[in-house]
Amino acid sequence: TAHAALAGMPLDILHLSLTPTEDTLVCTTAGSQIATFPLASVERAQHEDLAFDFLCGGFHHGPVVGIDVCMRKPLLVSAGSDRTIRIWNYSTKLCELTKHLADEPLSVAMHPNGHHVISGFSDKLRFFHVLMDDLLLVTE
Repeated sequence: TAHAALAGMPLDILHLSLTPTEDTLVCTTAGSQIATFPLASVERAQHEDLAFDFLCGGFHHGPVVGIDVCMRKPLLVSAGSDRTIRIWNYSTKLCELTKHLADEPLSVAMHPNGHHVISGFSDKLRFFHVLMDDLLLVTE
């Protein structure tokens, strides 16, 4: 078993394979995810730029600690012990947004209009605006 990391969280790599053109490494993880790594970019990229790309991504790495459904849009929000909050579109079955956090969320709720998320942490509540590609922290 090899190891990698996603947003500072370790991932156990179970299997490795090369594409037929040998320009991309494909791996599976213990969390049932599939990731690719472009080998062609290794020589010209900086160390910080090297990263795995996850296919059909969005899965939590560990237990889901909270979930809520939006009433007016086909959205749901989930919080995981992997220190992420994820917004899913249950019509398209895709994770539309992932927010990596410094602390582990303990609960999560979404406003009925889908524009706001509140999450509980061990020391405070955090209120976020839902943007196109991020959760914007409004108040703690």
